This record gives sequence, structure tokens and C-alpha cells, in this order.
Amino acid sequence: MSEAADLRRIALDLPEAHEDRHRRRPAFRVRKKIFAMLGAAGNAALFVGLGDEDVAVVKLGINLRRVRGSESGGRVVMADQRAYIQRLHQLAAQPKTAAPGTSRSTPPPAEAVDFSKWGQVSRKP
Repeated sequence: MSEAADLRRIALDLPEAHEDRHRRRPAFRVRKKIFAMLGAAGNAALFVGLGDEDVAVVKLGINLRRVRGSESGGRVVMADQRAYIQRLHQLAAQPKTAAPGTSRSTPPPAEAVDFSKWGQVSRKP
């Protein structure tokens, strides 16, 4: 399936979304606000800025504010999303490392406690 067909299917599955025309190109709107468009070459562009009801982010499962857009004006396209998801997969696959200067195999030494401050102490071997 092409990016344009994917975008159209996902966009029209959103609540209150409908397809419209903007500058002679297909555009998808929610409450009169454009959240996605199809370019002349069939490429897709997603826009951030629907506010709290940012249904595009919810449906796609991606926080678009964290995705760096490569198109003019910082627009996020499908390729940007794919790169972001691949980066998340790579980070998740990396083994977790301990903080510098600490070792996971040996716990830190226990702090010595002076129990004599609460009364008489008898030591047994």
C-alpha cells in the first residue's frame, strides 16, 4: 500500500475527520483544522497543532512533537515518522548499562550503623 493510501485510511478512521481540498490537493481536517495533506508527488505531510484533541497523534501512537520534521516549516512526513520509530526500536534493543563508576554485579557497601546510641549492645560471634 502506498503512503498516500495509508494516510487516507488512517486519517479517515479518526473521529470527526473528513477529506477536503486545500490548494488543489487532498487535505484531511478535524473541526476545520488541517492535520494532514497529500503532496503533488503523492507524498504525505502531517501537521501538529490540533491542541489537546490531537487525534492524529493518538491514532498513530506517536508524539509528533518529538519527531523532527524534514519538510519546509518543520512539517513531519511519513518518512520522518518511520525514522523516529526505527530509532525508538534501536534504543529499546540496546542493552541497559549501569551508570559510570558503578557495577551492577556488586551492591554498594552497607553503611555502618552505630546501634550503641539506642542502648547497650552485646556482640556475638
